[in-house]
Amino acid sequence: MLSGNQGSSVTLPAGILGGFDEVTIETWATFPSTINHFANLFAFGRTDSTAFDPSIGDGLNYITFSPNAGGTTAQANFGQGVPGFNGERDAVMQGVLDNQSNVHIVVVYHPSAGYEAFYTNGVLAATISMFNILIDPVALQSPAFTNHSILTYQLANDPLNDGLGADPQNYIGQSLYVGDPGLLANIAEFRIYKGSLTPAQIAADHALGPNQLIGTSTSVSLSASVNSGNVILTWPTTSALVTLLSSPILGTGAVWTPVSTANGALAVVGGNYQVSVPDTGSAQFFRLQQ
Repeated sequence: MLSGNQGSSVTLPAGILGGFDEVTIETWATFPSTINHFANLFAFGRTDSTAFDPSIGDGLNYITFSPNAGGTTAQANFGQGVPGFNGERDAVMQGVLDNQSNVHIVVVYHPSAGYEAFYTNGVLAATISMFNILIDPVALQSPAFTNHSILTYQLANDPLNDGLGADPQNYIGQSLYVGDPGLLANIAEFRIYKGSLTPAQIAADHALGPNQLIGTSTSVSLSASVNSGNVILTWPTTSALVTLLSSPILGTGAVWTPVSTANGALAVVGGNYQVSVPDTGSAQFFRLQQ
């Protein structure tokens, strides 16, 4: 429970993202009233209090999430340099998260694939291209950077041009900019994944609800039944195989495409994931894929 005052926050260990080429941050949170503008749900990186004005303290080389970025948007941020906002790549959603209860927020930073994105309640809210290992100007300066993303990059004796680097300052509910306000929120769950969750995994995670982990079993069966003009597809929530695919034919000519699980299409009923698709009267085949 964070009061909204500066200092009402959780400090996580330094270097907690060390060596991560990509990362996913997941949380379930309630924002009981108006969120202070530019308060951060989380911030991983560093503060440089000597760059311009020691009394201010500027964030540099960070990943953050702002549920209310100035009154009109929510956004995921990747900042590089000092101050970091001069070089930010921001995935921006129109609208804020004020007065929302039990909202599921997942932020994916995947520079090797060239994007960052965030999801609310299992649905993609915003995305933007992000530096990858081929185009980032800092990355090209050092052979040691090969096969790693900008998140892990650390340039010796030059922290202003690092990626996330050693991330010495990591917070839930506090900004890396000293003048920013605190966050008024209740956090029910906060998880860090080493890697990028897929849209299907995020939808499955949302369907499970707070304080539940995606299953890991690779032994699973997909079941189907017909009800009121719909085909009901189910599989156990213990399964790691959370991507549902369909094709109109089998064999070498099959084209398997993901079945939409957005906007509440994926539910959890009696220990099973459940998706309903219209019975169109034409052949359709389904499978699960990890």
